[in-house]
Amino acid sequence: MPCQETAGGGLGGLMLAALLEKAAVSYTVLERSLEVKPIGSAICLGANILSVFKQLGIYEEFVAQALPLLKGVGKHHPPYKEMVDDYSFMKKRYGEYLYILDRPKLHMILKRLVPESKIHLGKRVMSMEQSDERVAVRCNDGTTYRGDVLIGADGAYSAVRQRMYQQLRGRGLLLPKDDMDPPFDTYCLLGTSRPLPPGSYKAPSDESRAESSAWVACFTARDGAVNWMVGQDAGSTKMRSEDRFRHSEWGPEVVLSMAEMVRDLPSPFGPPMSTFIDNTPKEDISKVIFEYLSLKKLHGMDCENEKC
Repeated sequence: MPCQETAGGGLGGLMLAALLEKAAVSYTVLERSLEVKPIGSAICLGANILSVFKQLGIYEEFVAQALPLLKGVGKHHPPYKEMVDDYSFMKKRYGEYLYILDRPKLHMILKRLVPESKIHLGKRVMSMEQSDERVAVRCNDGTTYRGDVLIGADGAYSAVRQRMYQQLRGRGLLLPKDDMDPPFDTYCLLGTSRPLPPGSYKAPSDESRAESSAWVACFTARDGAVNWMVGQDAGSTKMRSEDRFRHSEWGPEVVLSMAEMVRDLPSPFGPPMSTFIDNTPKEDISKVIFEYLSLKKLHGMDCENEKC
């Protein structure tokens, strides 16, 4: 029977593990953290993934906790003219609404599908070796795991991808676009508030209404809670790839200083962002790094003058 080694216990790793569990395929999940802590903000999912949720038997639970995203209101670029996106047609056209759900809730739904015995904590991937038939993974604690396939589901700064790229680079096989250093562009502070009393903010109570203004975004959630995100331009800050990999953790570290800097910003829902930040447990607030590979660099386009 094939054996899969999956690095990463986040949404991607758990989703894959749940599918392998249902298919009765042997697997092991290697998670670098000492605990799998579900944190984050909103995630939007639609018909393309909800059919898989039905196969896994979690569709009803997901829909019961999520809200349909019926409308998005944005003020993204100067002159900040309001733009409204109507998503109410999605159900009729594709058979499902777009749904908004807190990432922590989806994380917990998926985690229940995976036996705890198959998730190994404190296993940071340090190196890997592969042959024509097997792959071996060595972790930071000296343990080694062997399987038929190694899948890197360990995030944007994947250790598995880094090790694979090192091997491809040494053999002259790494594609130029994969060897580029993405610009370090934006910090993002994000979280999900506790349920707030009625009237605390302006948003419909019977639907999920996504609103964003510049680099502040809010999404309504069940029971009066709010998923929120605040971006901050990183300016001229430069970090080497290894530094970004080392410091880009989903967790409460280094968030308080940024929270103080952005708390007085107005939110799209009316009150200042402090209303939502102060009603979010500090340990559940995350600070992440946004990076991008521009189309100009990938395809030689001038995205300031051409339609990308």
